[in-house]
Amino acid sequence: MDKYKLLVFDWDQTLWNSWDLHVAGVWHAADLLGLARPPVEEIAPHYSMPIIRHIGEMFPDNTQAVYDLYQEFYRTQMFKLGHLYEGVFDALASLKTRGYTMAVMSDKRGRYGTQEAADSNVEKLFDSLHFREEEGIYKPDARRLQVILDELEVPAQESLVVGDSHVDIQCAHNAKADSAAALWGSVNPAATLEQAPNYVWNSVDEMLDAFEAGPLAQPPAGALGSR
Repeated sequence: MDKYKLLVFDWDQTLWNSWDLHVAGVWHAADLLGLARPPVEEIAPHYSMPIIRHIGEMFPDNTQAVYDLYQEFYRTQMFKLGHLYEGVFDALASLKTRGYTMAVMSDKRGRYGTQEAADSNVEKLFDSLHFREEEGIYKPDARRLQVILDELEVPAQESLVVGDSHVDIQCAHNAKADSAAALWGSVNPAATLEQAPNYVWNSVDEMLDAFEAGPLAQPPAGALGSR
């Protein structure tokens, strides 16, 4: 793994578990509108879509109403039902001590993602956080990753994208970077594996084990404070 200088992580279902929150929000909106709750197996395949399209797939005749109720539910419940995956903070801290530059690349709205990163205290471990702006570009468009590569001045061939979804792997392919499937939170692992990632990790520990042979470096001052 020594060839990589930059590690680019997806957020939802890779570092941050928002799946239970997401399902609860969809069902909450459906209940308030008197609509049938879509089963989990119908929610999962569309989860990597932009949220308005995702909701439109499930509620084509009530998209905006469901979306508005869902957003309000998410905003009020995000820190009650959402959380970092177990071991993620320590894994990121370890990778930081090994000298890797690290970034987040997520299609989640910035107003939610930045709050979650700050509240979970991982914000300080990253050199760059790229959540989506209101009218931003979505993965797998290579421009999402290229912005980060340009900002941090790291070439694609020295970068590794780590994500749970097929769009993360596709984005890496499109930008000519390597990729790793983070399957511990993936809700559609088959679609992710179909994209032929360079690495497959079934747990946070597996991910960290892959880097253990890498050189250790001193962390930046203040980077590894208490959670």
